[in-house]
Amino acid sequence: MIRFDDAVSALYRAPHAEFSATRKRLAAELAAEGDVTGAARLVKLVRPPLSAWVVNQLWYQQRPTFETLVDTAARLRAGDSSAGTGQQNAMSKLRAHAAAILAGSGHTASEQALKRVTTTLAAIAATGGFSPDPDGALSGDRDPPPAMTGEITIRANRAPTVEPETDHDEPIPPPRRVQPPPRPPTPVPRIANGRVHVHVQGGFDDDEVHTSVVTEASLLEAALLTARQTIAANEREREQLARRLSEVEQAISQARTIVADVEARLRRRSD
Repeated sequence: MIRFDDAVSALYRAPHAEFSATRKRLAAELAAEGDVTGAARLVKLVRPPLSAWVVNQLWYQQRPTFETLVDTAARLRAGDSSAGTGQQNAMSKLRAHAAAILAGSGHTASEQALKRVTTTLAAIAATGGFSPDPDGALSGDRDPPPAMTGEITIRANRAPTVEPETDHDEPIPPPRRVQPPPRPPTPVPRIANGRVHVHVQGGFDDDEVHTSVVTEASLLEAALLTARQTIAANEREREQLARRLSEVEQAISQARTIVADVEARLRRRSD
């Protein structure tokens, strides 16, 4: 007899591409066992993004290392700075296994995908587990709470501060005010041979003016590249949301089919 918790575990351990088919099969098994409520709950579960799916696989395949990551993060939050090395080692091992899982499932282990995986791992370590999702059944990516992330980073990477010895009887001199560097002279136009040339008083030559123009162009190109990357990322997110919406609608349709089938069986029994 299959139980709901076992069905959830089997669903999130299934290959990412087979999530929908596995969900339909397991829901039918639950309904056949008489757990109509569990079947209806199961069909509502949505397929996680690929990065969250990889984290679920790490939970099932690398449980000791995963638990070490969570345990060392808890020790860091408690003030044990010696746990920093263990946390970093655990994260490195999980990242390497994540790359292997992606490659083994026919996906590219890109830097972007691995960064998303490690961010979710850091969030789970910071909060102490998968909650509110069941263990190994993430439904989406996670971001660490800002306060906890800062705490872990500081305690793991910063050495204890040693206060310098001072004689409190001596007056403390006021801080020195640092004068900003002088601003470069403003270019002024210069007319020669009937043409306007840029001339900078104070020793700047034409090569320096050209360098500043090239730098400004580089900044504009970088801004353009960033804007295009933002558009591409938002378009990918929109596609993911559209796929999730389609899966939810499909899950609702499957649930209605199961309900209709069970109701028909109950009517036949009552007749």
